[in-house]
Amino acid sequence: MSPSFKKGINIFFVIFSIALIVFLFSQKKKLNETITRISVEQSSSKDSIQKNLITEKYNYSNNSKDFDLSFLEFGAKGCISCYKMEKVMEEVQDKYPTSVYVEFIDMRTDSGKMMGKYFNVYAIPSQILLDKNGKEYFRHTGFLAYEDLQSKLFLHAGNSQ
Repeated sequence: MSPSFKKGINIFFVIFSIALIVFLFSQKKKLNETITRISVEQSSSKDSIQKNLITEKYNYSNNSKDFDLSFLEFGAKGCISCYKMEKVMEEVQDKYPTSVYVEFIDMRTDSGKMMGKYFNVYAIPSQILLDKNGKEYFRHTGFLAYEDLQSKLFLHAGNSQ
C-alpha cells in the first residue's frame, strides 16, 4: 500500500468516526426527549387520576356518603401542634358525627405527601374545610381552637348550637 492510500484510509476513518459520534449523540438527544415526554405524559395522567379520586372522595353530592362537609387536618405524628389539633378533631367528630367527615392526613406518608401536594399544603398543622361538593371554602395553618373552627363549620354544615 502506498503512503497516500494509507493517509486516505486514516482520513476516512477519522471522518467516519466523527460522523458516527454526531449521529449517536443526536440519537441520544432524541431518546432523552422521548423519555422526558413520556415521563411528563405519565405524570400528568397519574396526577389527573389522583385528582379525580380525591375530588370524588370528598364530593358528597355525587357519592353515596351523607356528610355536609369535610374537615381535613394535615399534620404529622410527633408534632406538638398537630397533637393539640387531635383534641379539636375529636371534638368536631363527637359533635357532628353524621354531618362532618373528619380526616387526619399524615404528611410523612406517601399518600399524605400526595394529598398535601394536591391541596398545596406546605406547613403543618394545616386545616382545610371542603363543602358538600368537595370545594375548599376555608384554610388555616397552625393550631386552630375548636371555638374558632366551630364558626366556620356552621357556615356550611347547616348545624347550630
